[in-house]
Formats: sequence, structure tokens, C-alpha cells
Amino acid sequence: GAPEQHLQNMYTAAGQKLLSGTWSSEVGKWVIDYSQRHEFCYLVEGHIVLTNSDGEETEFKKGDAFVIPVGFKGSWEVLEPVTKYYVIYKVD
Repeated sequence: GAPEQHLQNMYTAAGQKLLSGTWSSEVGKWVIDYSQRHEFCYLVEGHIVLTNSDGEETEFKKGDAFVIPVGFKGSWEVLEPVTKYYVIYKVD
């Protein structure tokens, strides 16, 4: 899907390897590939499901914090409009 999304990067450091800010999205689902980054997320609002390439689903809701580790492949599905704080660390 191609839901409406908004990104506000608030901090960039270490040669653009470290990023943080806020992100929001309307309902939708898309494929994700974290082959070159780690991401810490804290959901301020909403409800999502992450599904890995083996089909295992993990749900997160408002108030949840989690890390998507480097190497994760699968899908991100927004079930209720979501806003998150994020910190991304890019690896080579």
C-alpha cells in the first residue's frame, strides 16, 4: 500500500548514520527490509503489526517501545493511524 505518511527528522549525526525524529502513517501495509539499519520505535498513538519473513506476527500499540534489528525483513502494517518516535542507526 501507499498510505499517507509524514516524517520529521529532528536529529542527524555521525555522518548521517544516526537519525531520530517522528513519523506518522495512515492505515496500510508494505514490505520492509532492515538489512542496513537498526531502529528503536516508541508508539505515541496507533496500532501496528510487524510480520517477519517466516510469517510470525508481533503487534504493538500506543505506549509500546521496541527495536527492529538489522537483518529484519517482512512487512509493516498499520491497523490504526500511528505516530512514533524513532532512532535509526545505519550500518555499513
